[in-house]
Amino acid sequence: MGYDLYVDGDPLEINQEGVALNAEYRFGFTPHLSAGLSFRYLESRVNAIGNATLPPGIQDLTDITLASLGLVAQWDTRNDSLYPSEGGLAEFNFLTNRISGGASFSYLKSTLALDHYWLLGPQTVLAANATGCLVEDDAPFFDSCLLGSQIRGFSLFQYYGNQMVTAQAELRQNFSKRFGGVAFAGVGETLSSLEFGRRTLTRDSDLRYAGGLGLRYRVSKDFPIDLSLDVAINDLDEKNIYFYVGQAF
Repeated sequence: MGYDLYVDGDPLEINQEGVALNAEYRFGFTPHLSAGLSFRYLESRVNAIGNATLPPGIQDLTDITLASLGLVAQWDTRNDSLYPSEGGLAEFNFLTNRISGGASFSYLKSTLALDHYWLLGPQTVLAANATGCLVEDDAPFFDSCLLGSQIRGFSLFQYYGNQMVTAQAELRQNFSKRFGGVAFAGVGETLSSLEFGRRTLTRDSDLRYAGGLGLRYRVSKDFPIDLSLDVAINDLDEKNIYFYVGQAF
């Protein structure tokens, strides 16, 4: 896949290919609490598109293998996993990661995600989400804390670093059995930059924010599964369009 990696504030066209495997096992200790192990394996190849030159730190990541083993814990009081209208979800992940290939090193990564839902009326739901991410400086850019992975309105690798906090809210309204709409807003910040040697790949971001509107189409009469189309604009007046299945969180 191709994407823009922002290096010192300027986009660099990158192509990344690979094979990935993710697995997770959780044991339910109570109806709401579960915990267990997670594993992931990735073979990744990164190249610059066109005549661009990869920065020195990324040149060591052109052909690598990533193996990760970690712990996951979840507290889930939602009344529905597909379209919750009440309750909450808290999920914590801690991973130890090992890179081999062109580069060889290890690093740690942890994430925390909190969701909560309020039923405001028969067809109206307010959803809120907060996340935190912490990763060691040696982490590859594609496994860093990515603002665009949480806040709609930013490119995936526009702002990233080894620490991040985000918060967002979304008002969800069903207009009929098939159609609905949402209004959303989010704010976040990458608190520090990833560095490879002495080269900083991205500057610290200021507090960034974005918001937008979306449409929902219910594809099933039996299950609350929606096709989602969102349009978001950020504080830089940049627009992004998203099409996906399900809810943003």
